[in-house]
Amino acid sequence: MTDDDSPISPGSSTERGSAAAARARELQQRRLDLNSGKPCTPETAQSAQKRAENAYDRAARAHLAAALGHQHASMAHLRAAEVHERAIAQGFGDADEHKVAAAEHRRAAVENDIAGAISQREATADFMARRAATASQRILSTQRAPRSKQAPPQRVPEQHVSDQQVSGQHVSGQQDMSDC
Repeated sequence: MTDDDSPISPGSSTERGSAAAARARELQQRRLDLNSGKPCTPETAQSAQKRAENAYDRAARAHLAAALGHQHASMAHLRAAEVHERAIAQGFGDADEHKVAAAEHRRAAVENDIAGAISQREATADFMARRAATASQRILSTQRAPRSKQAPPQRVPEQHVSDQQVSGQHVSGQQDMSDC
């Protein structure tokens, strides 16, 4: 599994920096093309859509990595708080200092839990935005799809019905049902 495929690892900072610089160059070139009058083609629109989807994926992976980091930090703070509480129970050091330190670690753990939940929510929003963008692209592409060259439906000539046919005579080979 590569960094781009992993839901957690967003790649090294060097890789991300290189990718961002390449994307900035591409955007600058596209801006120049548009300013010079170069039209938007289905290919450039499709490429832009794919890049937007990739951006949502990268953002979601970064948010998931942040959520995981906050979870690890929270667990480390809880372990540190437990160490301070064990030190109190075993009579090591100043009990008041250990109580303060344990409380600070528990507070930091809660803050990390909150930050992790926010990062998780942002990752979910990124995934949902990507799904919405993909769905709208799919809808737009089906609307733009060329229609098949089918023959137009044949027009059936109108049949004129006489008053005699309506008043009970045979119509289109059916028997008179007025007696039923």
